[in-house]
Order: sequence, then C-alpha cells, then structure tokens
Amino acid sequence: MRRFSPIGWQRWYQNICSYTVTLMTNIRSRTRLRIAAAVVAAVAVFAGPRLSGASAWASGTHSGQLYVVRPGDTLWSIVAARDPGRDPRPVVQEIAARLHGAVIYPGEQIRIPG
Repeated sequence: MRRFSPIGWQRWYQNICSYTVTLMTNIRSRTRLRIAAAVVAAVAVFAGPRLSGASAWASGTHSGQLYVVRPGDTLWSIVAARDPGRDPRPVVQEIAARLHGAVIYPGEQIRIPG
C-alpha cells in the first residue's frame, strides 16, 4: 500500500489556497471597479449639468421662456430670480392656473410668461 507524504498534501493544500485567494482577489477587484463606475455614472447624471454651468433657462418658441425645474425650486423663487424688480404674484398665479396647481417637480419644464 502506498502512503502519501505529509509534504505532498501540504503542497496540494497550499496550491488550492493560493488559487482561492487569487480568485477572490479578482472578484473583489471587479466588484470595486463596478461600484466605482456606478458612482462616476451617478455623479455625471445628477451633478453634470450643475458642474458644467448649464442654465435651467432655455429660449422658447412661444411667448416667454422655458425653465427646467431643479430640486428645491418653487414657482415664487423661479419668477423672483427671473425679474427681481417686479412683484412675482401675478406671474406665479398665471403659471399656477396653467399648471392646475402650484406643485412642480424637478425636471419638469414650465413656460414663464414674458
């Protein structure tokens, strides 16, 4: 009967362990890379327009200007920023009547009368 030397088993075990460590390292590296890519994509989507200095105002083909609502905007703040010297109440009332309410959402496009 043939006997296995303890050194042979130790080498086999070390080879298996080193392969497992290498495999786990590769999986962790790929996972970290995917997480980093997701974070970069999220920053580009959510902060890109603000970092590039893009304005929320766009010229409209109808009378007035088109405004893209940003998080934290209110009708009052939008109208007041557009024309700081005027009373914003009539314009806010006109927009609210057209929207059937004063609730606006980020990303929504609203037309500011001129």
